[in-house]
This record gives sequence, structure tokens and C-alpha cells, in this order.
Amino acid sequence: MPFDRKKLHKDMVEYLMLNTPYGKPIQSMDLGDWRWHYVHPFASLQMLLHRAPALDDFIWNLHQRFPSSPVRPWNIIWYTDEATSGNLLKQDPSKKSWVMYWSFAEFGPEVLCRVCAWFHMGMVRVRRVDEMASGMTAVSYTHLT
Repeated sequence: MPFDRKKLHKDMVEYLMLNTPYGKPIQSMDLGDWRWHYVHPFASLQMLLHRAPALDDFIWNLHQRFPSSPVRPWNIIWYTDEATSGNLLKQDPSKKSWVMYWSFAEFGPEVLCRVCAWFHMGMVRVRRVDEMASGMTAVSYTHLT
């Protein structure tokens, strides 16, 4: 089946407009003098579980073995990495970004070593972070509280 840009665009717009009990998957917050758009972790997870039956089954089965509760919640791992988009042979430092991911520790090392085990949470240009008094600490603190 050939790649269909129109269908991809339609699916992306549908994803962005999806409403969950946590709001829309893409939300925003003020970070100093600018507005940051990020992926809400629980809204995104709910949408992914609805649209990806294999992920839903995996998490359901894992929850049966290791139940999460208010007394014993699952552990969330927060991971940030610096990345540069564009041509790898001629990198443009102005395109450097911090990318944030999260996952559950209960997935275990054999799953967490795979890219698909990490949920995207957001990205912010390095130059924006450098303008902030506390840098990435301020971004992380604001996002996690």
C-alpha cells in the first residue's frame, strides 16, 4: 500500500482533536515569557491504548501481574535527551532540542531497552532552555508539577 499523506494528515488532526478525561493529547503551559506545547502523558496514553490493541493487551497483562493502586502505584521514569534534527552530516546547532520521554519502570529492562517502550512527552529548543534562569531544571519542574 503506498504512503498516503492525506490520510496521515487526517489521522494526525483527528489525534490532536481527540478529547479524553485528561483533555486533549496536545496541551500547553507558560514557561516564562513563552508558551510551550507538549504531549499530555495520560491523555496520550489513553488514546494510544484505544488505538493500539497490542499495547493495550501488554499493559493489561502487566497490570494483572503487578497491580497499580493508590497505595502501590507504578513507577514513572522521566528521560531527557538532546537531539539535533536535519542532516546528520551537516548539523545545525540552532536546531538542537531537548526531547522528553516517559515510561513505566514495571515494563522491565527487556522492554525498556526498546524505543517503542518510551512515550514522547515534548521537546523544546536548546536556545529556549538556555534563556531560562534554571534551564532544563525549570522545564522539568514546571512539567512535572
